[in-house]
Amino acid sequence: MSTDPGNSTALEAARPGHDPTAQARLDAARHRLTTEEVRTLVDQLKGIVSTLDNTDPEHRRAVYQQLNVTIVYHNDRRLRVTAGVACTDACVGGGT
Repeated sequence: MSTDPGNSTALEAARPGHDPTAQARLDAARHRLTTEEVRTLVDQLKGIVSTLDNTDPEHRRAVYQQLNVTIVYHNDRRLRVTAGVACTDACVGGGT
């Protein structure tokens, strides 16, 4: 391992608690989607609106929480939707 201070990868790997799989997930999340990837995601999510519309509020809230989506409703019928990076407990390569 290089000890060159300019080698940030070596410094990150040497840091206590460094999780390379978490970094891989972050890197993948930053990946720009292709047009085909967007189409595939939209096709997979088409039924989610009616599903969420017909579920109880606690289940809907759980879905939003898992997706790291926050919805704030305002009295004038506006809403503000924000989304962060969604994380799962799934491990890259099956985990240990």
